[in-house]
Amino acid sequence: LKTSHAFHSAMMDAVMPAFRAEVKALVRSAPSLPILSTATGDWLQDGQAMSAEYWARHLREPVRFSAAIAQLLDRPGRVLLEIGPRATLSTLSRQQPLLKSHGITAVASLTDQVEEEHAALIAAFGHLWARGVDLSPARLDRRQRRLRVRLPTYPFEKKRCWVEPPVAASSNVVPHANIANH
Repeated sequence: LKTSHAFHSAMMDAVMPAFRAEVKALVRSAPSLPILSTATGDWLQDGQAMSAEYWARHLREPVRFSAAIAQLLDRPGRVLLEIGPRATLSTLSRQQPLLKSHGITAVASLTDQVEEEHAALIAAFGHLWARGVDLSPARLDRRQRRLRVRLPTYPFEKKRCWVEPPVAASSNVVPHANIANH
């Protein structure tokens, strides 16, 4: 975000009432997936997620990112997926020394460069798949008609396909002085 001043500081006090009112006007519901709160450093409770007061306080309170990431250490093998426009949080996550020792990986899914977004998304998909995340590759292909590639159903014809090294011509061979004298 391009901002004129620091978030999560006293500079946000003036906007908190207006922000609280805007959040209060929204329909809120409990999250369907677990969320780590960087305001508390712990798992977000349903009541917090639906509270306009919580989100207003979130503007003002310090970010407890390291404490939130430490909550993941109870279950090794997790994979963190950053879905924001940059790799800021996944980069910060990778700096948490205990994540690596617990086998937790952070994967960014987007990039700053619009022309590279599709490649970044596909790469993230591959990283997630390699870590054992159950994914549906068909969801990446939105074509209406897909062509099937026919592959041979038999082993190839046991034909040697190695490129043979060139044979040295005797005119190109220069004998070593020690060998020529014997």
